[in-house]
Amino acid sequence: MTALQTWREGGRLWIRIDTPGSSVNVFGPRPAVELRRILESLPPDVTQLVLCSGKAGSFINGAGLLYANSMKSTLAARGVSEEVRGTYQLLATLPIQTVSVIEGNCYGCGLELALCCDLRVAREVYEAHFKMTELVDYRFVPLFGGTWRLPRRLGVPLARRLLLDGEIWSASRARRAGLVDVLLPAQASEARLRRTLDALANRPPPVRRARATAPPPRPPVPPSRAPLWALTERLISTAPRRTPSVAAAAELKAFSRTVTSPEAKAAMRFFFLRHMAHAASWGASERRLPTLGLRPPGGSGPVARMLRQRRPSRTPEVTLAVRAMSARSARVGETHLLWPLGVGRRLCEVRVPHADPGEGREIARYLDWIGFEPVLTRGAHSASQRLLQVTRTTLKGFGRREVEVALWRFGFDRSLVPPRRRLTPVRTSACEDLRIVRPLLLAWRDTLERLLSRGVLVHPSQGEVLVHELFGFPLERGSLLWWLERGGAEASG
Repeated sequence: MTALQTWREGGRLWIRIDTPGSSVNVFGPRPAVELRRILESLPPDVTQLVLCSGKAGSFINGAGLLYANSMKSTLAARGVSEEVRGTYQLLATLPIQTVSVIEGNCYGCGLELALCCDLRVAREVYEAHFKMTELVDYRFVPLFGGTWRLPRRLGVPLARRLLLDGEIWSASRARRAGLVDVLLPAQASEARLRRTLDALANRPPPVRRARATAPPPRPPVPPSRAPLWALTERLISTAPRRTPSVAAAAELKAFSRTVTSPEAKAAMRFFFLRHMAHAASWGASERRLPTLGLRPPGGSGPVARMLRQRRPSRTPEVTLAVRAMSARSARVGETHLLWPLGVGRRLCEVRVPHADPGEGREIARYLDWIGFEPVLTRGAHSASQRLLQVTRTTLKGFGRREVEVALWRFGFDRSLVPPRRRLTPVRTSACEDLRIVRPLLLAWRDTLERLLSRGVLVHPSQGEVLVHELFGFPLERGSLLWWLERGGAEASG
């Protein structure tokens, strides 16, 4: 089966991306070869090329981490990626107008593919999200033009927010930033889309020349990721004054060096653990379309505002009423929803009875689709609350400032201790850091083992996701249990 389908409408050639056997579109070597063949054999009377998706909710979600994880050396990284890089460059230099129509998630290399087009048309639906995932989720530099096309298109400050801060933009936010050229309403018909494309047919691509200005200072990141962030910062800030070929060569060199690093391999390992946790929570490792929606009762509380969809969706759903709702929790039938860090944060624990987890699995799948990180637990005990309690108990007796310094130097970028009084600076050594960090990590491990033995968790990967989402366990160290098994707590702070 092919990943791309094409058809003609006069002088317009449509290319629909539809990755076989996947719930989302993935753009790797195989679709790159197919796209190159199409681009190299364009009929002479084609004047406009339009890229779109055949999957609801997904434009392109990435290149696939198995593809990135197969790069074991800098030389292999250059060779394995050559086919895809060449296809991106060919698309960017086509002599005809190219347009990407985005109606779903546009992540990582998908966003970079859209940047290779002259124009971007997005539909204002819930699923249309824009995010650069490589640095913040996988700890390597993007490869297909993100570090230089984004700053040249948006300017350095906005490019840094996508690349270094990992911001997720809606279609309307992307339009305000200049990433999207035309924003269509969610209810816009296919006829209106074609009229829009007709109107764009004679429009030259917008010329935006971002000035190379000195970026304002940024707050420091933990030492474990500081070199990678500094490297990416240099690529972004110098891109506007470099030629595309020089900027692309610098990006390739940085990617080849970082994608093969131990930090990137550890972060990619956590990605696969997260998929295992999804499989343990709702019985499928692949992302699937939601089968239900949550309709909050009247009121305007934070949970109600978050769950009530204000933007239309293009995927089918069935409404299920929520009852017993509060600022941090909700209840649907026998299923309890708990946001331990507040509803504004991703983590949601979906607690179900031991006997029948079916309803909870459907709700967890839906929460994943709208942007939460659900973890399904069983029984009357809350895994996340237990971990928070153990954390408070373990850190009791240490000063807040010395705890924050120790955890920050380890790689955490999130405070685990509530403020109590005025802070005073302290200096700590690696041994003092380890004196704080080691018992905390071991306490988390012991707690997860007890939760597994009692059936609250059904797979260790769920505990790994809880620790990462609750406390920000650093991705460059992989996962808690894996790091401890390698003797990390005895070797380093």
